[in-house]
Amino acid sequence: MTEMIERIARILCGLAGGSAEPQDEPSAEQPASEPDWHSFVPVARTVLAALREPTAEMAAAGGEYFEEGADKQNRFAAAIVYGAMIEAGLGEAADRA
Repeated sequence: MTEMIERIARILCGLAGGSAEPQDEPSAEQPASEPDWHSFVPVARTVLAALREPTAEMAAAGGEYFEEGADKQNRFAAAIVYGAMIEAGLGEAADRA
């Protein structure tokens, strides 16, 4: 699990009324009294994966930070960089060397 997935899981857990702080593992003798952030990891992964492909607006906004002149090329470059960042957050970073 990556740091980003954990971060998202903790936030989702907090929004659901659970504790984002580490807790003892629940047991038969002592069941969990509130949601634990670990139970939100699959949802966090899904949320982050949904962001993998930027919208046109997102790519255009990112493209503004590349050299001026080639808007379509800049948006494409921004989308590639953005996608690589999301893949890294998912722990799926490919070797691009």
